[in-house]
Amino acid sequence: MHSIQLLSSILKGKWLLDYNFAASQGSIIASIINKESQFNSESKIEPDEMTAFAVSGKEPGTARYSWYRGFDMAQPGSVAVIKLFGALMKEDQWCGGLGMASIGQIIEAADSHHNIDAIVLHVDSPGGTVDGTETLANIVRNTKKPIVTFVDGLMASAALWIGSSTDETIASTDTDEIGSVGVLMSFMDIQPYWEEQGVKFHTITASTSPEKVKMWEDLRAGKYEAYIKEVLDPLDEKFMNTIKNNCPEVEDQHLTGKVFFARDVMGVFVDSIGTLSSAVSRAYALAHPEEEDDDSNSNNSNNKNSMKQFEKLNGVLGVNTLESQDEQVSLNEEQLELVEGALSENEQAVAAARLDAETERDAAFGERDTAASERDTAIEERDTARTELSNATSAFDSIDETIASAETPEAKAEAIRTLLAAQPGAKPEGNLDNEDPNASVTAEEDWDTIDSLPHNQAVDQNL
Repeated sequence: MHSIQLLSSILKGKWLLDYNFAASQGSIIASIINKESQFNSESKIEPDEMTAFAVSGKEPGTARYSWYRGFDMAQPGSVAVIKLFGALMKEDQWCGGLGMASIGQIIEAADSHHNIDAIVLHVDSPGGTVDGTETLANIVRNTKKPIVTFVDGLMASAALWIGSSTDETIASTDTDEIGSVGVLMSFMDIQPYWEEQGVKFHTITASTSPEKVKMWEDLRAGKYEAYIKEVLDPLDEKFMNTIKNNCPEVEDQHLTGKVFFARDVMGVFVDSIGTLSSAVSRAYALAHPEEEDDDSNSNNSNNKNSMKQFEKLNGVLGVNTLESQDEQVSLNEEQLELVEGALSENEQAVAAARLDAETERDAAFGERDTAASERDTAIEERDTARTELSNATSAFDSIDETIASAETPEAKAEAIRTLLAAQPGAKPEGNLDNEDPNASVTAEEDWDTIDSLPHNQAVDQNL
C-alpha cells in the first residue's frame, strides 16, 4: 500500500479497532501529515520474512513459509502458523505487514496444501479497517482443515471478528485483552488548514445527486446522527450478530465495545489458556482425533492415578473411590446430573435456612421495637406525673420555709400538719354562751307566713 493509500484509509476509513490503540497513533499520523515522517519505497518488507511458518505436528522442527514456494518445504503432517499482527488493513503495506487479502490467500494455500494438516492463527492485533475483515473471516470460517486461534496479547474488534471464526481459541495468559466489539469512524477535517494556505474548495454535484456529499457535509458540521444510523449502526449490528453466531455463550455485556481480560471471558471468547506450542498441538489433535483416541486408550491403564478422595462427592456419585487419568477426573452425564441435583438441594436448603433466620431476626427486631416503645411511653408518663406533683406541691412551699425544705410529698404533708397543730383554734362567733352584739333579734316571728310556705304545707299534708 502506497503512502497516499495508507493516509486515505487512516483519515476517511471505517474501522473495527480498539480505541486505545487508535488514540495512541495520533502523533504518528500528525508527523506524516506535517511531513516529519516519510515513506521509503525501499523499506518494503518481503513476504517471506514474515507472516507464516509451518510446524511439524510430531517433531519440534519448523519450516519458514516462503511467498514463492508456499508450504512445499514443510514436512507432511505440519501445522501452519499464520500471524495476524498489528493494525489490519485490506491491502499490503509498504511500511508494514501484509494486508488481509494476502493473509487470506496464505490461509487458503495452507488449507489446500498436502503438507499441512491444520492451521493456527497467531493473533496480536487491535483490529483494523472494515474493508477486508468480513472477507478474511469468511475464509477462516470456511477452511476445511481445523484452525485454532492463539491470542498473544490482544485480540480486539476486527481481530476478534476474524479470530472468533476458528474452531477454538487459546489465550497465552489470563490477562490477554479480548473484546472491543464495535465500529468507529474517525476523520480529520483538514480543509480549514488548506483554506488558510489560500486554497479555495468548490464542490459541485449533479442536479440529480442531492445526497452525493450531504452526509460528508453533515459530518464536517458536527451532525453525526445520520452517519451513525445509516452506516455505523448497520455495520455494528452485523458485527454483533457474527460474534453471537461464533460465540454462543456471549451476552449483551460483551457487545458494548468493552475490552476484557481473558480470565473474565473464559467460555465466551476463550476456551483455554496455553502456549503457542499447545495451540499447535491442539490444532494437530483436531486434525487427527483417531490418534488422540488411540493414545488415550493405550495409556489408559498407565495413566490412571490414585487421588485424594472426597467423601461427600463420592457419596453423591454413589462410588467408593474416584480415579484420575492424566491428573483429570471425568464424569458422565448421569453423574453430572447427580452433582447438579445435590447442589440444587443444598442451594434450596441454604435459601430456606436463610429465610427462617431472616424471619426470626425480623420477629426479634419487632419485639425489641415494641419493648422500646413501651419503655418510652412509661418514661413519658413518669415524667408527666413528676411534673404534675411538682406543680401541686409548689403552692405549699410559699407558706413556710419548713414546707419548702421538705424533699418528699410525705415530708411536706407532715410539715403542714405540724404548722397547723401549733396554731391556736379561733373562737367561733355566735355561740350560745357568747352573745353577738351585732345580731338583731326579732321580737315576734310571723308563723302564719311561715306556715303558708309551700314546702311547709307539703310537710303538713304528709303528716
